[in-house]
Amino acid sequence: MQQSIVSAALQLFETASEPGTVVKDPNRWGTDEWRQRYMEINSEDRERMLRQGEERRRERKRLRDIGHTRQD
Repeated sequence: MQQSIVSAALQLFETASEPGTVVKDPNRWGTDEWRQRYMEINSEDRERMLRQGEERRRERKRLRDIGHTRQD
């Protein structure tokens, strides 16, 4: 399906005669069930994310302490 979408997009680049040209793609992505779980954080994820956040904050502090900034 991805190849079909990319092919349709490339064809549109070649054939569009004016800005704002829209072509309806026949592909369907299936159901919207994924929306219910999108960005869901379960207890297992929560612990991992908290740990990663703490590690990142420690590393950012270490870098600030030795003079590194975002521009470096």
